[in-house]
Amino acid sequence: MSYNALIFGGIGSLVETSHIQLACFNEAFANLGIDFVWTEGAYAESLNDSGGHKRLAELSVDDGRTLTDDEIANVHAEKTRLFQEHIVRDGLTLRDGVPELLHAAMARGAKLAWATTTARENIMAIFKAVEDLAPDMFEFIGDDSRAENSQPATDIYDAALAAMNLSPDAAVAIEDNPKGVAATKAAGLYTIAFPGAMHVHHDFSTADKRLASLADAAMMIAE
Repeated sequence: MSYNALIFGGIGSLVETSHIQLACFNEAFANLGIDFVWTEGAYAESLNDSGGHKRLAELSVDDGRTLTDDEIANVHAEKTRLFQEHIVRDGLTLRDGVPELLHAAMARGAKLAWATTTARENIMAIFKAVEDLAPDMFEFIGDDSRAENSQPATDIYDAALAAMNLSPDAAVAIEDNPKGVAATKAAGLYTIAFPGAMHVHHDFSTADKRLASLADAAMMIAE
């Protein structure tokens, strides 16, 4: 496979955190006195929308009311605090095959980018939580300030390619969710779908390849 850069997409393309984030959302609701428990099925369905604030705005809680803007901000802030504390305390491991792929890409001299649009504080917490991941491995690291429009818009991938001075045909993207795949394909990138735990039953047919382990991708790019 010919490429000059490997672009990881959302958090889930590197580490699996969906169940942790769900637990932290539910703890945040309880801490703030909001009578609501997000079930796994409903939360997984909500992941079709990008951004925690947007997902919270669409919830029906208590007797069917929606959250106020202040409640949305408070819940999201509390969930983020709990999430960061949890992963730094308990640690995270890279997803299956990610270490092999990172090492294969670096051995080949390829550039690495992480086109995430999460908050910078979450990114730094993940670096603290994952032993085999460091900021200096990446030529570009995105965050929520680097993309005006969320996926499936191409903003964050356009920013990553511009930062590396590369055209789309020189890079391979890895995404764990359908909207991420839609964004990478719209940006003109060869795309490997690597479905996260709460996305395994979603449609990834527009991706160029779907893999259950990135160890397979490591073997592909080493060829």
